[in-house]
Amino acid sequence: MKPQRRDWLAVAGMLGLLVGEAIFDPGPWLAGQVLVASIAVVGIPWRRSLSHLVLGLVSGAGQTVSLVAYLNGVEYLNFGMTTAPLALLVYALHRWGTHRQVILGTTLWLGPLAVRLTILQPDPDPLTAVLVGWVIVGLLGIAMRYRASLLDEQRAKVRLAERHLLARELHDTVAHQVSAIVVQAEAARFVSSQDPEALSDALANIVDLANESIAEMRRMVGILREEPSRLPSPSNH
Repeated sequence: MKPQRRDWLAVAGMLGLLVGEAIFDPGPWLAGQVLVASIAVVGIPWRRSLSHLVLGLVSGAGQTVSLVAYLNGVEYLNFGMTTAPLALLVYALHRWGTHRQVILGTTLWLGPLAVRLTILQPDPDPLTAVLVGWVIVGLLGIAMRYRASLLDEQRAKVRLAERHLLARELHDTVAHQVSAIVVQAEAARFVSSQDPEALSDALANIVDLANESIAEMRRMVGILREEPSRLPSPSNH
C-alpha cells in the first residue's frame, strides 16, 4: 500500500519524540539508540504491507547494537526510544498483516531477542514488559481487524439489499410501463377506424412510453452493473 500523507505526519511526530528524548532523557550509548529508533520510524509509512520486515530490521539492529555494547563493556540497553514506533509497527502487523506475515514478523522479532537473552542474560523485567506490551498491542490490532471485518460485512449486506431494491423497482417500473403501453395499444385499435387523429395521438403515446421504459431500464441496469464500491455507502442512508 502506497504511503499516505498521514503516514509522513506520523513519521514527523515520531521524529519529534525521538529528538526530544535524545535531548532531555538520553540513555547509555545514545548513537545506538538513535540508530535503532530511526530504523523503526523510517519504516512507519510502509507498516500496512511490510511491518513484518520492518520489525525484523528493528529487532536485528537492536540486538546487534546491544551485543556490540556488551562487548565494549556498556551496560544492557533498553531502547526506550523505540517504544512508540515499535508499538505502531506491532499494531499494524496484527491489524493489516496476513497470517503468514504475523508469524514471520513475530519470529523475526523474538528470534534475535532469544539470542540476546541467551548471550547477554540481562535483567528479565524490561524484556517481560516488552513481551507483555507486544501481546496487548497485538490484541488491539486483532480486535480492530475483527471490527473492520464486521463493518465490511455490514456494508456488503446493505449494498446487496440496495441491489435487490433496485431490481424490484426495475420490475415494477417495467410492468407499469408495459401495462400502459397495452392500454394505449387497445385504445389505438379501438379508434383506428373511427378517428384517425386519435389514433395518431395514441401511437405517439405508445412511442413515448416505450422510450421512457427503455431509458429507465438502461439507467437501473447500469446501476446494477456498477462495482459494489460505487454503490451508495451506508453512511448516505
